[in-house]
Amino acid sequence: MKSSMIAMSAVAMFAGSALATISPVGPTSQHKDPSFNPLPPFQTRGTTGGIVSVDVTGIESWDALGSANNTVLVLDLAAALGLPSGTPMSMTSVGWDVTLEALDTSWLSELRVGFADSANNFGVFLRPGAGTNNPGTGSFSSGGQVDLTDVGVPNLFLADGVLRLDFHESFDDAANVLDGVWLSGSLFVGVDVPAPGAAALLGLGGLAAARRRRN
Repeated sequence: MKSSMIAMSAVAMFAGSALATISPVGPTSQHKDPSFNPLPPFQTRGTTGGIVSVDVTGIESWDALGSANNTVLVLDLAAALGLPSGTPMSMTSVGWDVTLEALDTSWLSELRVGFADSANNFGVFLRPGAGTNNPGTGSFSSGGQVDLTDVGVPNLFLADGVLRLDFHESFDDAANVLDGVWLSGSLFVGVDVPAPGAAALLGLGGLAAARRRRN
């Protein structure tokens, strides 16, 4: 198992444009499907609690969801917002500003990240490069926070304030082969916290989260 540290912090909004897919389920497709999980039209808007940034620079994309080769981040969002560890909250929105690379026969549209609670119950899946059905390098930005309910995805409840991210391929061209890399950028996780005035906690200390490559 390889591990390293990734910094997180509370941030404000950002600008850009978006073409992506967000879905509540994320099975591996059995063939390359350009229309897999289309994202409905949306207008970006904020979240009622706080926004935590996740640096994804250098994360590799190997196999299908659940593979031992995948990179998994375990993030204590409660601590990132200055709340006691274990504070329950819900993931309510997501944003992205990333540069991706798809290798060989893989597509940029196939790099995907799944969001789950600490018990590994997945509720949100994101493909920033959806619609870019070719290998190579591309940059993708949401232009703000996308509210999950605006695109038909239920909020993801986090009973202990911990979020797991599994970086994988929506279609795995070849097992045990590197298919892509998240070259740079960040994901932005919007949460709704139960404590009044939690938004004022933005800007308080950062968070360290373990990045691990499971064997």
